[in-house]
Amino acid sequence: MALISMVVVIAQTPDYQGIIYVTPTGAGTNSGDSWANSISSIADAQTLAQTHNAVVWVAAGTYYGDTSATAIKAFSMVGGVNVYGGFIGVEPGNYDLSLRDIETNATILDGQNARIVLNGGGAIWDGFVIQNGKTSSPVKMGGGVYLTGNGVLNNCIIRNNISLWCTDNSAGGVYLRQSTLSNCKILNNRSHDGGGVYASNATVINCEIYDNQGSYKGGGICADGSQVIGCQIHDNIASFDGGGMAARNNSYVSKCDIYNNTCSQMGGGVYADNNSIIDMCNIFENTNNQIGHSGGGVYAANATIKNSHIHHNVARASGGGISATNNAIVSGCIISYNTSHYLGGGAVIGGNSIFVNCLISNNTLLWDYDYSGRAGGVFIGLGGGGGSLHNSTIVCNAAQNVAQGYGAGISAGTSSYNVTNCVIWGNECDGILDNFGTTVSNYPPTCSYSAIEGIYEGEYNVDISGQQIFVNPSLTAGANDSTEYVDWHLLPNAVCINQGNNSFVSDSTDLDGFPRIACDVVDMGCYEFYRVNHVYQTAPASYTWHGNTYTESGDYSWLGLLTTHCDSIEILHLTIGPVGIDDFNTVKKETMTVYPNPTTGIVNVQCAMNNEQRETVEFHVFDAYGKLVGIVETGHAPSLQTDTNGNSTQTVQIDLSRYAPGVYFVKAVADGNVVAVRKVVKR
Repeated sequence: MALISMVVVIAQTPDYQGIIYVTPTGAGTNSGDSWANSISSIADAQTLAQTHNAVVWVAAGTYYGDTSATAIKAFSMVGGVNVYGGFIGVEPGNYDLSLRDIETNATILDGQNARIVLNGGGAIWDGFVIQNGKTSSPVKMGGGVYLTGNGVLNNCIIRNNISLWCTDNSAGGVYLRQSTLSNCKILNNRSHDGGGVYASNATVINCEIYDNQGSYKGGGICADGSQVIGCQIHDNIASFDGGGMAARNNSYVSKCDIYNNTCSQMGGGVYADNNSIIDMCNIFENTNNQIGHSGGGVYAANATIKNSHIHHNVARASGGGISATNNAIVSGCIISYNTSHYLGGGAVIGGNSIFVNCLISNNTLLWDYDYSGRAGGVFIGLGGGGGSLHNSTIVCNAAQNVAQGYGAGISAGTSSYNVTNCVIWGNECDGILDNFGTTVSNYPPTCSYSAIEGIYEGEYNVDISGQQIFVNPSLTAGANDSTEYVDWHLLPNAVCINQGNNSFVSDSTDLDGFPRIACDVVDMGCYEFYRVNHVYQTAPASYTWHGNTYTESGDYSWLGLLTTHCDSIEILHLTIGPVGIDDFNTVKKETMTVYPNPTTGIVNVQCAMNNEQRETVEFHVFDAYGKLVGIVETGHAPSLQTDTNGNSTQTVQIDLSRYAPGVYFVKAVADGNVVAVRKVVKR
């Protein structure tokens, strides 16, 4: 009697929603059509998903991929197959991916310190922890990830990876070319260039890049012809240039916080070259720690630095805030509270670079060097090259341990430069007024159309000695951390209004972003004088103002012409939403107060509102660029007082200690509507 054997073949198919399921050990029939019947191999799941036009979901656990002796990569992307991690392993097929907790439910891809963890492009990998990768020949870039060809890495943690190869684009954590890295944390990676990330013609957005190390350029990230947007770049180290980042070859960096990074040569926070642009960034508490090099916060060579705040940085030698050379342009920046030990507490300029519409204030030259130090504010003549300052305000900078005449405000080492349309005031050498380094310099400044405390030779200069021209000037020169409120805007009677030279105006706006020329003739300094009127309005659906109809809440400005032929500005603070007239009147009658203001940390916010608003109110904190940086709910309120009419006064404490010094806006938001706004200054 013949025996007949039967083999049961289980078909591998996705579920009805097009998902292949993976768990560390697999389960059930291993068909991949559910968590209960999951596959254990990510590679097998990708093959199946490609056949069925499906996606892959991977449950929490540790995966090693290809562990063969010759493997140079543990996992590979498959074009068109998107892979998602961060699942518990019970989620239904219609689960909202935004609800995943990728840190609690860590889906770990581990290279075992033997190979690159993930390689390839043309797909999305989202929600993974990528760790312990290491480059090996022939792929020498990207210890954790080598990403090319429209690949996307999203919501991932890339940590503890290394590239040992001394190539110019090695990348310890992620190497990406023509790809996107978004919403990721990149930490504890090491390489030659780009300790955390090397981006070539790529996009890096909303990432946190920290605790990485590069032995050459870009401790955190090296961007080569790439965009870096909205990132936090901090606590990175570069042995040479760009402790936080190197922006090279037409890169664009915007709305990033770059802080507490260190390098040994050029640019503790940022090294930028070859037509790269740094825009709307907050660059602070970075350090250049080696003698003979420059740029505590920024080193810019043939690059543009604009609309940024550069503060509390330190250079062991020159350019505490910024070093600009080789036709660099620095425009619309605040450079304050920086320190150097040789030249230019605030900035050094060379190579025909130009500073326009900048506020350079309260910087310090703390001389302890082998050579004579110069310039608490700005030294012009880096490398012997010239430079210019136009429409800038250089105030309350200090030189310490430096003889009189070495220039607390401005000093020069070249004859090829000029200062025009500037305000220069309150700069001191060891407590004695010293705006220009005239007695020790062979090249006294070519200065014209400027307002100077203590008249200085030059065409159409104005002496402002003993005059009150600023709204609220600093009381102390130098890089102190005073909690005093400082405002360098011009008073209405300032003698430097309408006294500049229009031929030197190169930017269309001033430091506030308002039109640079208000009354036919440009003002001296970084701020144009305007009469500003604030208008607060609430409307249910739309609001028409000066001929324009607005349907969204926000702040809008209007430039008007006064009878004096000068411009004035109105700012509309508009709330669109279902707010009744009674509610609006309640808000208008009461005020929101903030104290102390300025603050070094805790600020108390007290706001009056009715009971309906009290149930839903939140306090939103925005930075000066309009970026939401924090939300405090009323559940954190330490006190609540209610009157006999049922109206409440809500008090909350907001901790700003972890935020950079600067201007912030606190908005009380009830039912999605802004009911009050106040400005807070963080010192």
